[in-house]
Amino acid sequence: EDEDEDEEEEEHMKAIPENNEVHTEGFCIECEERPAVIDCNTCDDEYCQPCYDLLHRKGKRRLHTSAPKKDVLSVAWKPQTKTKTPSKAKRGSNDRKRDDDQEGDDEEDAEEIMDPLELLRLERFSPQWFVERAKYIPVRLTQDERKTLRLLEAALSITNYADIVDSPVFKKEARRTNMKLKLIFAFMKSMALGKNYEVGCKLSSDELEVAKFGKWYKFMFELVRRYKIMNPEKLRTTYARLMWVLQDCRDDDVAEAIGFDPVAPIVSVYAQLKEARCLGVLQHKKLKFATMEILPDGKTRHEIQKEIKLKESSQEEIARQFANRHFGKEDIKWCLYSMSDNNSFLRCNRFPVDFMIDKLKELFFDDKWEDGFSLAIVAGQDSSRLTHSHKRQYNYVLQSLTLWQKILDDMFRLWSLSEEDLLDGNSKYKLTDTGQGHHRVQQSQRVYSSMVIIPRKDIVLVEISTNYLFILLWHFFIVFLCWLNLPSCFQKTNKLMIAHFYMELISTINCIVSFSFY
Repeated sequence: EDEDEDEEEEEHMKAIPENNEVHTEGFCIECEERPAVIDCNTCDDEYCQPCYDLLHRKGKRRLHTSAPKKDVLSVAWKPQTKTKTPSKAKRGSNDRKRDDDQEGDDEEDAEEIMDPLELLRLERFSPQWFVERAKYIPVRLTQDERKTLRLLEAALSITNYADIVDSPVFKKEARRTNMKLKLIFAFMKSMALGKNYEVGCKLSSDELEVAKFGKWYKFMFELVRRYKIMNPEKLRTTYARLMWVLQDCRDDDVAEAIGFDPVAPIVSVYAQLKEARCLGVLQHKKLKFATMEILPDGKTRHEIQKEIKLKESSQEEIARQFANRHFGKEDIKWCLYSMSDNNSFLRCNRFPVDFMIDKLKELFFDDKWEDGFSLAIVAGQDSSRLTHSHKRQYNYVLQSLTLWQKILDDMFRLWSLSEEDLLDGNSKYKLTDTGQGHHRVQQSQRVYSSMVIIPRKDIVLVEISTNYLFILLWHFFIVFLCWLNLPSCFQKTNKLMIAHFYMELISTINCIVSFSFY
């Protein structure tokens, strides 16, 4: 009886799309994915056949009258090619002045890729620092995108793609390629069946139809990659399987067979703001406060509430200033939330390393130690493989923690670069027997170029010491004296003096080169 009463109250309530999104006419009001085929006269809404049967199977809704739609969309399901952030306000309800002013801005030019060494020189929380960091911060997934993610995760969890195609039983590459195509088409059909049964059945009978839904597949695969960057501890197995599939899809023969490129760029905060002509958000003076993470450690309740209000007011001010008819206030806040997620990642992963470094420097010294608290290790004792003195082990631990600290601080950028290396069609992997089975081995030039720079970060930022300058000046002085006496040395054939001059000259050149590098 309670159920019938609830249904009676909701009988004449028009369905409202989730997340306050505007309903797309022609699609089902309930699932917002399949084309509507039935008009309910009592609900005054349009439904697809499965949703109509589900909602009108019992209660007083069984008495509703309906009629088939006259104009039914011909698409299989609603395309989702762009990331849609939830917006409580309708487009155009915010300030339009900034949008009109920015129409003539030349933001469509190709963005400059900053050298890894220049990235290390940027001051933290500076406008340029935020701009470069936002290029590699993924946009947070919406609720609808998370639902779609679960479908792809389920499909990846049951596939054994790499176990088959990377097996050494294939003696000819043509047979391996044929097996790749069979498994890739089967994988894509399973995704279509999970999303839309009718489309899945159609793809099962005609593999050429897969290319028609290329945008949807690119959208699905990008979701998994974007989610993995923000949550490295998740999708440990399924993500690797997806990357194996995408690697093979970049092969020329496979790409020609499937008819589209399934790899799409990661949707980053910078890309979203650039597309909406709102890059000024990354230059705002209060961006630091709008994206900060509020920690309760050592703070009173009043201080915590004060920081919360400061963060919320900063977000509101930035969103109100840069919102336009294409990108609402909630959309800008969604980008700010994504940047805050990056700070949460640093707190959970980098802060423990910072804590260990502080404790190492606080409780130990590199040149002395207390009895019973030496860090020295001896090979063969307590499972040690090396022999290090206390000073050597102290510096070894400090260098290891510092290196890992720098890597974690730049993890999102390094992860994006590693994906670019893995999915680079010009640098293909080789199936190699590594002694522990057959594995894919591939060059990673982008990650390598960035990793070799990270250990130099502290060296680059430190000013040249006075001792180094003194040595350089001393070499200049010796070369100058030798130069004054050089004519007489040639006349007297003083070979020792001439050799000394050339040695000092070479040393001076080395010092100049080193000085200019650092």
